[in-house]
Amino acid sequence: MTEEEIFKALAAGREVLAKSAVEKGCLPDNPGYNPSPQVDMEYVEQNPERFIMPECLPACKVLWDKNIYTYMVSDSYDSEAWIELETRALSQENLEYLLSLENKGVHLNHGYHYGTIQFGVGCFGEKAQQLLLEIANGFKMQDVQKGMGLGYLDIKEGLLEAGCTKEVPNPDYIDPLSVPENERWKLLTSSAAEPTIRVLDETKLQEPIEKCFEGTGMVFVLEEERVYRSEYHYRKHLNYLKSLEEKNEIGDMDL
Repeated sequence: MTEEEIFKALAAGREVLAKSAVEKGCLPDNPGYNPSPQVDMEYVEQNPERFIMPECLPACKVLWDKNIYTYMVSDSYDSEAWIELETRALSQENLEYLLSLENKGVHLNHGYHYGTIQFGVGCFGEKAQQLLLEIANGFKMQDVQKGMGLGYLDIKEGLLEAGCTKEVPNPDYIDPLSVPENERWKLLTSSAAEPTIRVLDETKLQEPIEKCFEGTGMVFVLEEERVYRSEYHYRKHLNYLKSLEEKNEIGDMDL
């Protein structure tokens, strides 16, 4: 195909998608809307109209304010408006609320990514926007959650991510070729398939320990024994603490 033919094909494809969106009753896209398959959560929050379709945007903003990260959202080519959440990034209270939505007529489906759940409302347009917002309002404010790829790590995990590591032979290593072919996929998804593993290298530790995190973008808080993965996650934690203080103040006033 020539360059001109490629541009014509792309334009035709966009016209088909636009027509389909109108037929489904989708709200008009925000100016500059350009969904992307994988973008850092902080950047999405800074540029919400660029990455989030209008049906999902108000609900997503409510979720972000409650320290709930959205993993993915629907687009006009889907069959309904939905928001995808990572279950391990939810507090126990919020996870229970999410799972309870199925009894209230909300569509719960396994997400496109491991460990995620989508909640959908069966439609598009203003109705979908309102329904998603009502669902988001039912979640509670939570602290950022612990784990790789989440809000914070414990000190040892933080030091590993900061690069204070060395590679050593994996004592649990199993040669994939020694396993029957029909069982090999199980091995390849486990740590036993790696011939070496990263462990803490104490020779790389510095005093004070804060120096180990210089230049990494991570935030080490000794009194909490936590390493926040960035200032973004640390600010969210501080917002959570502030919400607890405000809640306690209201409780004192009630007394």
